[in-house]
Amino acid sequence: MIEIPKKVEAVLNGAAKRVRRIYMLRGTAVSLAVFLFITLLFMVLDACVTIFYDPLRWTLSATVYLLTLLSVCLTVLRPLLRRIDMLKIAKILDERHENNEECLTTLVELIQDKKRIATSLTFIRLIAKKAELSVESIDIVKEFTFRTFLRRIYALLIVLGLLIVSFIALPRLAGVLFIRIVAPWVEVGNIYSDVIKVQPGDVNALLGDEIEINAQADEDFRYIPEIRISHRRGNGWSEETSSSMSGGVYRVIANLSENDWRYRVSAGPAVTRYYSVRVFELPSYKSFSACIEYPEYSGLKTLVISNDAISAIRALEGSKVHFKTELDHRANKAFLNIAGMQRDEWTMVSNRVVTWSLTLENAVGFRAQPAGGVLESVIDNPPSIVLEKPQKSIRVPPHAKIPIKVTASDDTLYLSNEIVVKIGNGDWQNLRPLSKFSRMGASLWRGADDLDLSLLDLKNVSFLQFAVCVRDAYPVEKGGPHSVTSTPVTVHLENRAESYQMQSLVDEKANMNNLINEARRRMEAADRLANQAKDNINREKKASEETDKQIALSEHEMNEAEKRLDDMREKAAEDPRFKPLKEQLDSLIDETIESIKDKLETAQFAASEDRVKALEEMPKEVKEAMEKLEELKNAMEQRFEKLRNYEKISDIAKRQELLAKAAEEISKAAEEKKSDPKLLDAWMHLQKETAAQAKKVAMESNDAEVDEARREMENAGNAMNKEKAEAEMAERLSNNIEALKKHKEELARQEEAMKQEAYKNALQRSKEAEEALKRAAKENNLNSVQHLLRQAMNLQSTAQDVLENANVEGSEREDLHEAEKQTREAIDEAIEAKKASEQRGEGAKAAAEAFKEMDQARKEALAAQQEAQKELEKALLNAQQAAEEKATAEKNDEKMSSSAKKAAEAAESLKEHLKEEAKELGLKEDDEQESSGGAGTSDDSEKNSVSGGVARELKNAMRELKAVEKNENFKLKIRDAGWFKVKGSAKNGLGEKDLKDIPLEYRNLIRLYFQKLSEESK
Repeated sequence: MIEIPKKVEAVLNGAAKRVRRIYMLRGTAVSLAVFLFITLLFMVLDACVTIFYDPLRWTLSATVYLLTLLSVCLTVLRPLLRRIDMLKIAKILDERHENNEECLTTLVELIQDKKRIATSLTFIRLIAKKAELSVESIDIVKEFTFRTFLRRIYALLIVLGLLIVSFIALPRLAGVLFIRIVAPWVEVGNIYSDVIKVQPGDVNALLGDEIEINAQADEDFRYIPEIRISHRRGNGWSEETSSSMSGGVYRVIANLSENDWRYRVSAGPAVTRYYSVRVFELPSYKSFSACIEYPEYSGLKTLVISNDAISAIRALEGSKVHFKTELDHRANKAFLNIAGMQRDEWTMVSNRVVTWSLTLENAVGFRAQPAGGVLESVIDNPPSIVLEKPQKSIRVPPHAKIPIKVTASDDTLYLSNEIVVKIGNGDWQNLRPLSKFSRMGASLWRGADDLDLSLLDLKNVSFLQFAVCVRDAYPVEKGGPHSVTSTPVTVHLENRAESYQMQSLVDEKANMNNLINEARRRMEAADRLANQAKDNINREKKASEETDKQIALSEHEMNEAEKRLDDMREKAAEDPRFKPLKEQLDSLIDETIESIKDKLETAQFAASEDRVKALEEMPKEVKEAMEKLEELKNAMEQRFEKLRNYEKISDIAKRQELLAKAAEEISKAAEEKKSDPKLLDAWMHLQKETAAQAKKVAMESNDAEVDEARREMENAGNAMNKEKAEAEMAERLSNNIEALKKHKEELARQEEAMKQEAYKNALQRSKEAEEALKRAAKENNLNSVQHLLRQAMNLQSTAQDVLENANVEGSEREDLHEAEKQTREAIDEAIEAKKASEQRGEGAKAAAEAFKEMDQARKEALAAQQEAQKELEKALLNAQQAAEEKATAEKNDEKMSSSAKKAAEAAESLKEHLKEEAKELGLKEDDEQESSGGAGTSDDSEKNSVSGGVARELKNAMRELKAVEKNENFKLKIRDAGWFKVKGSAKNGLGEKDLKDIPLEYRNLIRLYFQKLSEESK
């Protein structure tokens, strides 16, 4: 493949590069000369003409740059864009050197044309050799010189020289003019701006600050300065508005509506540069919060305080406070200073107070301190408690139920409580926590409960004290927990004292009566003042200052009356006992009182005719209000009377319930033979008093059920009286049996001793008789024999008695039989001796007498034996009678529970009636009282109190039957007819014999009721 020789190629390429360099330098010189020349021309124009219109300045500068750009395009870009390759250079060289015979051009064309290369290779080689010889004589530097560039560089140097001379002669002016033409965006004044001194120049002001601009011209400058202002509008500036500067001063208040504007001062041909004015708001934050983490023992949740709520922060020792700041667009830096150091966290130290502050800074250096305060560490203080109810000293019966209301405060979340009681002169003891105790606010607690005295052991006690103790959860290692006790309440126990509820009711009644009387007095005063005002208007034919004063006082009195009635309404709304009165109070206040106030308002501000009309209508409405007030008072009296009866019945029911419990305890004591007659007397005395109170209430309220309960109380008292007599008799019998038992034991001991003595004497006498008979037999003495025979007979009788009465066994009984046998043998020997003597005819008469004496001795012994048998039978009879008396006493003991049952029936009857009364009065049932009452009865008494349950069912039946029976006295009649006579048979069904005392007209109803009751029980 044939290529252009390297020598030829080097010459051609070097020539092309030199041509491009010449084009570049020549075009640059021309462009610079054009730029500098036009700039000098416009600088002269700016120096001769004062330009206020900014777009004109931008137009001049744009013209300079556009003409320069055009020159660059024509003199630089256009030549360089021409094609300057080896073929072009070859043609130029061939034209300049004719002796080359266009060998360079031919060579380049042939080599660039591939077809020709294929057909004339030899020719091409010849042309190449000739081209190589031709380029050896060509000098590129001489062929392409800088002559055209030098002419243009001379023009550039001339213009540049003029510019340099102007900078040397007038450097500031030349510089200002040059910058104003070349850089129109640079804020500079014209060449005369130095004669005006502007203060403060660029301004950064806070919202609301006063901006003051001062402009002073040189003394030899006769023109007056004026300010030219333009405001930013979107991406541009508004048209300038000029204002004169009186005394060279211009003042304006910085506001956000024009928060970015500029100004310049002109005086004749002098115009200053633009000065910027920017208005800023105080640096602020989007959110600023303090997070307080309390110690774990306090139980308090982490508290976050935000924004303006942060100032003085008080927290328990050991708490940690974290600050967090989120800045908005008006601030870019925040500095939090705590205790003189920059930090954002602080731990509370005991009894230490430190200051903190938050400083914000914006981009131009304005600072603000929007928040600051103190961090105060407080120690955990003990809680406090106030016993709101009851008062410090009260007198109540031992069975009273005392309401308790307390308010406590503490700085922690955990607070425990306990009711503490001191009975008599004993020690304080914990009873139980309050049934209701809850947190009502950040540090406030409220508690309530009822202290039922009947559940306490108050025997032989005349007073007690109680209080409420609260304690916090302060750690033990720090000396906790803290506890505090309320002021003790002293409770004096008196059986005849009224219940606490009755005392409270009396106080409420007195309070409401005072409110009604005060409201009546105020309304009468308002009516009197209104009448006086009306008379004054009628007399003077116009309203005067005195009249207005009277009407205003009348309205004041009516407002005061309304306040009293509002107090009553609030009480009625809160207390269910007085809720029925609320409707009347609403009608009186919202309708009548408001109407009267409207009349008074009309009389105070309307025309004279309308005033008189309103005042004339007012007495009628005041009269209506007084009537309603009287009706309210009557309704209140009736309500209080019902509530009073209810509280009395409640008190009697409670007393009877306690008496029933006491009767049950007495019954159990009687079963254990531990009954005390004094307790029986005290119980009967209290039962009589309770029955008397029930009788009084029944007579006052004409309440048949209370009267019926009173009869059951009297029956219980009578049963207890009878049981007391039986108990005393049983005690006497028990004492007699005990004495008899001791006497029998003593007789048995004496009898045993006598038997032992008789046994010894019998043995001794038997031995003596045997020896005497033996001696008499030996001596054959008849008189001695007879005497010994009598002795032997006596000894035999005595031994026989001993054997019959003695309680001996074993060897002793055998010895005794042996002695008897020997005695009989001695007697037999004596008899044989006697017979021998008789045969001999000696002493026959004496022998007969001896036998008579023996028979007489036997008869006397037999009589003595029979007498001893009678004494023994008598003793056995006495023992049998004592056993029967003991059995009778035990039977009487079993009957001791009858009075307890009757007392329980009376208590249950009163409780059922009390429920009905509570339901009728719209009051809640006292479940606690029911539960406490039920706790006092044993399981046996509940199982055996069928009659009480039947009595309650009969009462319910009577209520149902009353709806059927039109006769209002039906219940009373059927009670008087003796329905209670059959209640004992309800358990096993009702027979005709149970109804024999019931009138015929009521038998069917009672029969049907018991039939239904029997079906339900199945």
